[in-house]
This record gives sequence, structure tokens and C-alpha cells, in this order.
Amino acid sequence: MANSRSSSPDTRKSCRSCCCSAAFVLLILILIPLYLIFTPPAPPAPLSKDEEAKVDASLAEKRVVLKQIARNRSEGKKEPFTLVLREAEINRLLETDQRLQDAMHSRQVSKAWVRISNGRVHATAIRNGDGPSSLTVNVIPEIGPNNALAFKIEGVDLGRLGVPTIDSIQRVAQKAISLLNDKSMIPEATFDSVKAEDGAITLSGKSK
Repeated sequence: MANSRSSSPDTRKSCRSCCCSAAFVLLILILIPLYLIFTPPAPPAPLSKDEEAKVDASLAEKRVVLKQIARNRSEGKKEPFTLVLREAEINRLLETDQRLQDAMHSRQVSKAWVRISNGRVHATAIRNGDGPSSLTVNVIPEIGPNNALAFKIEGVDLGRLGVPTIDSIQRVAQKAISLLNDKSMIPEATFDSVKAEDGAITLSGKSK
């Protein structure tokens, strides 16, 4: 009996230690997903002044191409074209184009950017308001019905945590994708092919 009484405090101490350890593990399991959800992925590195000038010059050339495609289409000309949109150019447009800025504001998006790799476009939107601060839509560009450009949703991340694409998430994701299909970047045309390579989307098609 004496041995049993003398070991009782040790037993209680061991139980308290086990409970504390279990509570700590549970807290970690709760905090890690929360951290991932509320931590957006890192944005692209800012461009230097020289890089900005080069990207702006390239965008000016592409605007000429877009206008020519639109002109050919309005005149009924079926002219082939190839358009290469680089990651830096898309991000520059998302940052500076007033039309896209207005579209982002209407969707409660304060900032957006893309990364292009392994045949996929990863579009991130930083959202205003309560809840997770960012949503990243991982899409595969493809040719949809009537030879239009489409984006197939492969997955959605809240912050850095992948989530199931339930209806509510799907609707938000579609709004984010619509920014990529804006006519500031994508012409109204008949597309034959689309390819997402590291750092660029290549579009080929005809103006009619």
C-alpha cells in the first residue's frame, strides 16, 4: 500500500504531462492549416525600371497586334496569328491596365498575379474583406466550344492550402479566371491551339 501511495503523485504528473503534450499537438494541428489558409503565396519579384520599360515596350507591340486582329475580324478577313503572352506582361497589365483594375475592384480584388509553369496557369487574387486573404486558381488553358479560349480548373488554393472545389469556391474561382480572358489581353478570335509553357502562354488562331 505504501508503494502505491508513493507512486501516485508521479502517476498524476505523468498524466498531466501526457495531456499537455496532446493539447500542444492538437494546437499545432489547428494552427498549421490556419497559417496556410491565411498566408498568400509569394508574389513575383518586382521589376526594375529597365525591366518595366522592356515589358511596356513589348505590351505596346502586342496592342498593335490585338488591334490588327480586331480590324481583320471586323472586315471579315480570316488572317492567321500567333500571340505570345509572357508572365511578366500579364502581371504588368494586371498592375497598370485601368480596365483590368476596374474589373478587379468590382470583384473585391486588390491585387492579382499569375505564374505559368508545367502547362498550367496559377492565378492568384488578393481579396479584400474578412476571411482568407488570397485565392489561387490552378488552371489548364484549352480550346473550348466554338474554338474559344477556355480555362479548365484543376484546383483551388486558399492561401497555400488546397481546398475542394465546391460550388461556392467554383463561383469565386470563375470570377478570378475571367480576369485572364479580358480583351485587354485576349483577342476575340477563332483559336486553333493554346500552350502554356514556362513563363508564357502561346495562342494561335485566325482573326475570324
